Amino acid sequence: MPPSDGFSAWTGVAPQSKLVGVKILDSTGSGTTTDFLNGIEWIITNKITYHITVASMSLGFDEEEPLVDLAVLNLVNSGITVVDSAGNSGSG
Repeated sequence: MPPSDGFSAWTGVAPQSKLVGVKILDSTGSGTTTDFLNGIEWIITNKITYHITVASMSLGFDEEEPLVDLAVLNLVNSGITVVDSAGNSGSG
């Protein structure tokens, strides 16, 4: 049972937040670097329209991808905070 404090059981730390889902992977969880780059570009292009301030991503590449590094740097330089998982796959 949730506490009887008057708040919904599903209220998080940012209850006024709105989420914008940017799906770049297919139904099997696969995608291309181009898909990723297009997703990042979409976020930058639409950051004002949808008030996007944070991008949370979970990435896994087999090797370093300089274009991905540059795209994420562009995302940060556009004023968006980037949160990324670590240790999915790759060289570490």
